[in-house]
Amino acid sequence: MKRLIPVFIAALTFFFASCSNKSMDVAKDINTSYKYDGQTVTLEGRLSTSFMVWGGTDRKTLDLNLTCSSALDNTRMESVSDIIVSYGTGANSVIINVAPDAKEFKETDVALYDKNGTRLALTDKVKITGKVTYLAKGPKKRAPASTIKIPKVKEREEEGDGNDYSYKIIDVTIEKA
Repeated sequence: MKRLIPVFIAALTFFFASCSNKSMDVAKDINTSYKYDGQTVTLEGRLSTSFMVWGGTDRKTLDLNLTCSSALDNTRMESVSDIIVSYGTGANSVIINVAPDAKEFKETDVALYDKNGTRLALTDKVKITGKVTYLAKGPKKRAPASTIKIPKVKEREEEGDGNDYSYKIIDVTIEKA
């Protein structure tokens, strides 16, 4: 019995160490550094659309968001936005099944297609692979000062290092995880 306890503890430690979520680490790095600029990354999570995407059905691409959550602690999450996916019904695409003149859509109206053209729901966990491209490296640009005098308000402190990490993930391949 005394020999089983160390073996059990070692097995449990190995199990928890192997449950770290690489997707969360990559997502955090994408949002806070240029580490993956020009590189192809693989992430697992759930895709979603932004409520601000709707502009009708006459589009070529659609921006999606991916939320990665920890395998052991579902309160820990990281998100990746601006995943550019073709709009349509072919492989690696997404379509919103509503009338062209519709003003809104629900999550159930969104159909996602994997690399084989198999239809998936937004509730399915997926693995995406795509190339990260940063749009503007360097410090965030401030809006130019206007000619109108506005009372000075104390600026709020920004989080991070002040760099612009806006990006797009292109050439996306979608697989069911």
